Amino acid sequence: MTSIFSAISGQFGRAIIIGALLPAAVFVLATHLFVVPMLPWDWRLITRVAALDPEWKVASLVVAATILAGLLYTMNTSIIRFYEGYPWQHGWLGRRRSDAYRTKLGERTATAKQARELRRRLSRNKPKDARLLDLAKARDDADRAINSDFPASGSVLPTRLGNAIRAFETYSRNQYGISAIPLWPRFVARIRSDHAAAIDDAKTSFDVAVHLSFLSALTAFLMIVIAAVYPLPFATMPLFAAWAIRVVAASALSWGFYELAIDRAMAWGDLVRGVFDLYRWEVLKDLGYETRPGDLLSERALWTAISRQMIFGDPELGANLRYEPNTLVVPHNEWIRLTRAERTTKSGTEISIVVENRGVDPATKIDLRERIADGSVYVAGSGRLDGTPIVVRGTNPYSFAVGDLVAGARVEVTYQLARA
Repeated sequence: MTSIFSAISGQFGRAIIIGALLPAAVFVLATHLFVVPMLPWDWRLITRVAALDPEWKVASLVVAATILAGLLYTMNTSIIRFYEGYPWQHGWLGRRRSDAYRTKLGERTATAKQARELRRRLSRNKPKDARLLDLAKARDDADRAINSDFPASGSVLPTRLGNAIRAFETYSRNQYGISAIPLWPRFVARIRSDHAAAIDDAKTSFDVAVHLSFLSALTAFLMIVIAAVYPLPFATMPLFAAWAIRVVAASALSWGFYELAIDRAMAWGDLVRGVFDLYRWEVLKDLGYETRPGDLLSERALWTAISRQMIFGDPELGANLRYEPNTLVVPHNEWIRLTRAERTTKSGTEISIVVENRGVDPATKIDLRERIADGSVYVAGSGRLDGTPIVVRGTNPYSFAVGDLVAGARVEVTYQLARA
């Protein structure tokens, strides 16, 4: 999924030169200085390169770096997915690491919950207690870690990098109900050029860190393999010490660049999150919706319906996407059908909405959200569910508590509007 957030400003040359060619050049130089001297000098390729003039040696290194840069650019997504843990997440090590991160996520969640509860109790009994600030900090730190470092429990991956990336990949769905994959091309059309360039720059710096980590690990691996095949480093203690220092240094660099990649991934993710925060109303208007939902729950219901329509097409009972989001069902349920009618009375307008569950499964905790148009006001206490007073919460939008609907159930919600 990371590939859909890449290269949206058109700066492909910059991504190749900095993101791939620079790490490739560093690797080729390191290999020339530290790996090649470990090989037997009677190798035909080494003797031929050694016989070249200095300018041709430089040219050969440039060609090798260019070829490697092309391979890195082509394999970028595969390398990232390996670091995220996708190829090995179902193996023994992957399952163990995923379970460990799920445990950490559970601990953060428990900490936030306990801090909230303790703070609530303490504020009732001792509203000026200094420990309230400590509890608020513990709660905020836990919540911040949950949102930035982890996806939902069922989406946890076996590496920190994978969880940091998946956390921002799933942000749009968790925050707004927006499925990023089908809707991302619509957002790309709305992103400002400077914002797109900033996203690409962040992705490029992330690629540099990932590629340098991968190539550093590859350098250490090559030195270990060559030493196993040609055990010259084990001939004397000085040679062994020099070899061991180089292997440890390459391994440490690989780990250091991996840590840097995590930091760069979070910076990249913040910019991607900003796309959904900043441009979703423009995209909603482009999709044909002139009126914004009145609250976050209604917005999530609308975006969920749009996402499902784009991914799956019409549901079994036909199209059920409302272009006027003044009337919405929360949570979104594709089997709920609404029939809305208005009747003018002497005192104003009577609204009637039939809510029907046409599915085969029960629908639970259904709320009907109604946003009153300008020029009208809701008549307090007028809400009815099949003629019985209904619980109404909020103010424009108003939330009518329909409750549970068994399969095939049909209820009518009515309320009165007066002229403002």
